[in-house]
This record gives sequence, structure tokens and C-alpha cells, in this order.
Amino acid sequence: MSSILLLGLLLANVEPTPVSKANAERVQMAKALVAHMAEGRFETAVEPFDDVMTKGLPADKLRRVWDGLIAKLGPLKRTSETRIEKVARYQIVYVTTEFERG
Repeated sequence: MSSILLLGLLLANVEPTPVSKANAERVQMAKALVAHMAEGRFETAVEPFDDVMTKGLPADKLRRVWDGLIAKLGPLKRTSETRIEKVARYQIVYVTTEFERG
């Protein structure tokens, strides 16, 4: 089965950020986000979002995106590796996920 990158951005020429305590916390938050979505807890999933993220991806929109993934790929089976990249002033955490059908 193939894995997909959930909520990832396609970025060119971006170097990975070294592991640190702050990055470990970011990874934990990203994995929690995926777990909340898998459990259908979208309001909880968006609680850590800042104003920009909340405006761009409110809970109802996040639910529609997730439901679309589930309709196409089936239920989430597991998460595996993560990586972090710094883009401008943001730290982006990629969580690799495996779904039942993809």
C-alpha cells in the first residue's frame, strides 16, 4: 500500500530543519491533528490554529477535506514518519499517513 503526505505542500529547494525540543513538540502537535481528524474531532483539531489558519481552514472545511480523503482512500490505518521544513517564518510538519486503500 502506498502512503500519502497529508496536508503537505510541494516545495522546492527547502532544507529540513534540525531536530530540537520545539520541533519535537511540533511533530507531536501535527500527529495529534491527524488523530483528531481520524476521530472526527475537527473542532479540537483546529484549536491550536492561529487566526490565519482558522480563516483559511476552519473546522467545517477541514471536515470536508478529510471526508473527501476517507471517501477516496478509506479509513486511516496509521501514521509513520514525519519531517519538518522551514519556509519563511513557518515550520511545516509533514506527517506521512497510510489509508486502507492507498
